[in-house]
Amino acid sequence: MNVYIYSQEDMEKMLKDNTFPEHVGVINIGEPLDKREPGYYRTPTTSIDFVRLHNDVHAIYLYDMEAEELAENGLTIQTFFPHIERTVHFIKFKHFYEQDIICYSRSGKSRSAACAAAILEYYYNKGNSIFSDSRYKPNKLIYNLLLEALREIDI
Repeated sequence: MNVYIYSQEDMEKMLKDNTFPEHVGVINIGEPLDKREPGYYRTPTTSIDFVRLHNDVHAIYLYDMEAEELAENGLTIQTFFPHIERTVHFIKFKHFYEQDIICYSRSGKSRSAACAAAILEYYYNKGNSIFSDSRYKPNKLIYNLLLEALREIDI
């Protein structure tokens, strides 16, 4: 299984150029609309309908913040990443069927990099390859939560 990190711009370019891979799992990381209303989300801006024709898309909505910012924004670990179990199931399902995964967010540097790093660390002990790559600045909260969940949740 390969894991790729893309930005919104990368995704749109691949769709426009008709170079988007088929039969991959896509983890679309967007932002919630309002911190006070968990569950109310911003609609992804990529032409996700086209992506869904050829791929399996799993959308998650996470802020790009660190653990120390949760309380000051009225969040807890549970409200920050409320559907982590579904995300773990998606990842493990893709791995079982030997499908590649694309992690993408608006900039493709923090949230998507953290997601990719957690997947690479869990399966191949190679999460550090993302942290040491100067193109990325993985969100440590997302990385730690997802890696812990991958280790604890069986499917």
